[in-house]
This record gives sequence, structure tokens and C-alpha cells, in this order.
Amino acid sequence: YEKSRVLWVEAQELLSQGILHGMFSSFEGESLPKYVWSVDNDEEAYEAILGRDGYHGYLLEKEDEMRSVVLKEWKKGARQTYNKS
Repeated sequence: YEKSRVLWVEAQELLSQGILHGMFSSFEGESLPKYVWSVDNDEEAYEAILGRDGYHGYLLEKEDEMRSVVLKEWKKGARQTYNKS
């Protein structure tokens, strides 16, 4: 089992937890946020991106600047939306 792959049930839980923590981008005319970020029990950060056929999630690598933002805000119990440029 690779950390870059998660089970469907875990992916759904990560997406739900990201939304409950308020870790999502602004809606920008869409009915759903384009990005949702979440952190698992091993403190790995993930990003879900809305595509034509739903959300697709990715592990945020250590080199990704958004990873440190997600981890920091998650620990604070974030409840705000983010603009990803």
C-alpha cells in the first residue's frame, strides 16, 4: 500500500473532513469549491481538485508550498476559505 494511494472510503473521509474544517477554496461561480485540502492521521496533507467527473485527490509533496499552509491551518482548526493562485 503506497501512501500516494488511499482507499475510496478514506478519500471520502478526507474530503468530508476538509470541508468540515473549512479547508476549501472560494466557490467562484461553481456550486462546489474547486479545491479542498485535508490532513490524515499520519499528518500527510492532501489536495482534492474538482474536475469534470468529480474530485481527484493528491498527496501534497514536501516541496509543494501549499503543504505547509495546509498543515499549519489544520492544526489551528481552520474555518476559513482560501484563494489558491
